Amino acid sequence: MDHVDEFRVSIGRAGGTVTVTVVGEVDMATVGVLRVCVGAVLDGIVRGRVVEQVVVQVSGMSFIDASGLGALVDLRKRARREGALLLLAGVSPALWRLLKLTGLTGLAGPGEIDDG
Repeated sequence: MDHVDEFRVSIGRAGGTVTVTVVGEVDMATVGVLRVCVGAVLDGIVRGRVVEQVVVQVSGMSFIDASGLGALVDLRKRARREGALLLLAGVSPALWRLLKLTGLTGLAGPGEIDDG
């Protein structure tokens, strides 16, 4: 089984918050799935569904490359255009270091920062 087979995205909703849970590696082979899933949530906003924030739960994410980071930035910009926040939750110390190095710490939600 390769990493693409182990990659999963699930979506849940509680009130005005939609949680997108990511498990596995986000890279060029899987980033399209992430874009489609979060994009579908954002499409719902356009169609009138009330979504105040989109939380991308990444505690089960084992790896992310530049294409994954780029997707998160693009999706965050789109969420803002639609009037919603997009934040990361469950940020590991390794991901936090990567976010710091790339100047993307703003993606992490309040209380999700682990300087470990």
